Amino acid sequence: MVNRFLDHSLSVKELDEFVHHIEECPSCRDELETGFFIRKVMDELDDKVGSGESLDILDLLEEDLRHARHVIYIDRMEKILIRAAQAAGATMLAALLAYLLANRFL
Repeated sequence: MVNRFLDHSLSVKELDEFVHHIEECPSCRDELETGFFIRKVMDELDDKVGSGESLDILDLLEEDLRHARHVIYIDRMEKILIRAAQAAGATMLAALLAYLLANRFL
């Protein structure tokens, strides 16, 4: 799953499980750091070193994990808002139906 995380190809559910596991499992976190380091060095070394910038791989990894947590948070908030909208809609519909029945429109 580390490679799929690094490829940004995990579903939100898989991402949630992965991030939680990485936070709890030191050996998997080490594997992630190693894979991330290799991939980022290959992707960014020429750009950063050529421009004179320093390359802090662990900061880049933390940035990716923060982004993953943000994606998980947004997904959860969307689900909560959808349920709240559905509940509000059902409540409004029930009130309208009660009004119509009470006033003999139905």
